[in-house]
This record gives sequence, C-alpha cells and structure tokens, in this order.
Amino acid sequence: MDRTSSTQTARSRIAGAVDRLSAAFAARVAIDLRALAAFRVGLGALLIVDLVLRSRSLTAFYTDYGVLPRRALFSDYSATQSLYGFVGEPWAVALLFAVAGAFAFALAVGYRTRAVTVVSWVLLFSLHGRNPMVLNAGDSLLLMLLFWSAFLPLGARWSVDAARRADRSAASEPEPNSTPAGVSDASIATVATMAVLVQMLLMYVTNAVHKFESEQWMGGDAVLYITQADQLTYLFGNYLAELHGLLRAFTVLWVALLFESPLLLLLTGFPRAVLGSLFVGMHLGMAVTIRVGLFPLVVVVGFLLFVQTPVWDAAER
Repeated sequence: MDRTSSTQTARSRIAGAVDRLSAAFAARVAIDLRALAAFRVGLGALLIVDLVLRSRSLTAFYTDYGVLPRRALFSDYSATQSLYGFVGEPWAVALLFAVAGAFAFALAVGYRTRAVTVVSWVLLFSLHGRNPMVLNAGDSLLLMLLFWSAFLPLGARWSVDAARRADRSAASEPEPNSTPAGVSDASIATVATMAVLVQMLLMYVTNAVHKFESEQWMGGDAVLYITQADQLTYLFGNYLAELHGLLRAFTVLWVALLFESPLLLLLTGFPRAVLGSLFVGMHLGMAVTIRVGLFPLVVVVGFLLFVQTPVWDAAER
C-alpha cells in the first residue's frame, strides 16, 4: 500500500509540474485576439502603403520597359516564380497592383480574412520575385509575418467576419463550430502564435550575434558612422550627425536591447509591454532618421502581437 501510495503521489507531482510548465509556456506564446485584430489592420495598411510607394517606379522596376525586363529576370533568376512574370506591359502590372490593393483592403477590414490573407501572401511573394534587387529586410519580414498570419484567427475580432458571425448568432442558435478552433474569449495559444512571435525574436537574436562580432557596434560608434553617410539619413537624421554623445548612447542602448530581446518571450503582461515599447521607440526613431524603407513600420506592426491581455484590458478601461 505504501509503495502504491508513493507511486501515485510521484505521478501526481509530475503531472502537476507538467501542467504548470504547460501553462507557463502557453502564457508566453498566447496572443490576445485584439492584438491579432490590430495586427491585421496594420498588415493591410502596410500592404497598401507598400504598393503605393512601389507604384512610383512601376514602369522602371516591374515592366519590360524598365531595368529588369522579363527576359533578363528569367535569365538572372531562373528559379523565379511570380504572377508578375506573365505580364510586361505597364497597364497589366498596374492592374495586378490594383488587385493586390483590393485584397489588402479586404484584409484590413477582415472580410473573408483567411482567404484574402493567403491571396495577399501569394501576390506579395510574386511582387518580390519580380524584382529581387529592390528588396530589403523589411520586405522579407513582411512576407514572413503575412505567411504565419494565414494560420492565425485574424478575423476573430474587429472585422467584417466577426460582425457576420455575431449577426448569425443573433438570428439563430450558435453553431458548435461558429468560433474558430482554439480561440478563447480573450487570447489564443497555438503553434502558429508561437511561430510568429519566434519569427520576430529570431530577427533580434541573429542581429545581436552580428552586432557582437562588429567592432563599431561593440565600441559604441556604429550609429555615429551611419548618420555621417548622407545617402542614408533624412529628416531628423540630417541634424544628429554632430551629436556624438547622443549617438553613442543610442548605439549602446540598441545593443543592450538586442541582447535583452529573449525577454520578449520570457516576460508577460505589463513588463513585456514596457520592453516592447522600448523596441518600438527605437524603430520609430529609425523611421524618421534613416532611409530603411518600411522596415521600422513593419516591425512596429509586428510588435502589436506582443501586447497581452492585461494591457488590452487596461487600455479598454
């Protein structure tokens, strides 16, 4: 009897420990449905802004009359797979831009969210494939965030889809599967939520490794050197080049944040929001000082996913 009792006690302790670990892990990879909704709106807006900015060089970069006609594209990038590879006239490319913009708007408002997310990803992948020479890290991150979004319930809140579900529920008894699988009242924790958060984290971890190997970054002079390159700076960046002490402080702060980036997953609630706000502030600073395209705004939209339920509840109150 004593041996049986001891075995049962050990099993219950192990089961309790596993449950606690599972709960702790789920709490760190959970994403609030309101964060997903805000993220969806941000993604849609970014796609539209990206199309508008690219349209300024539509003929030069995406048609047979520009720097990379299709003949050269398939010669230099033989593995390219792009819907834009089927058209070369400016009017046809502009039509594809308009179609992509329509799907981006549908994503922003949450109309048939999962389907338009998949189509938007295909169109963005095709656009990137049409001219790989004009891409940067922000483009890659936007594509990856859009990919993982196809597996997330982006339309669960603040969307046309959510309003339609509410109307159906008000008109009749709610169906057993009327709510997306795995969705709770406040947040969701799945493999997809973990993947999209880790996607953001990996960007900072790999960046930290590269910065650690750089004498300029570890020495505190990197941002100073960047602001002295006139072709890289604009707006406020043109006025910071002489503020050497401030630029060195920014360098040290950025490196420190990169090495603290794993805390973005280890922390929860308000502490995570505070750390995330520091990252957001730095990226907004980049947006008004350095020419890095939409990259800072893509990151800011990605950080919406790290804002957890206690913060959203406090904001609503």
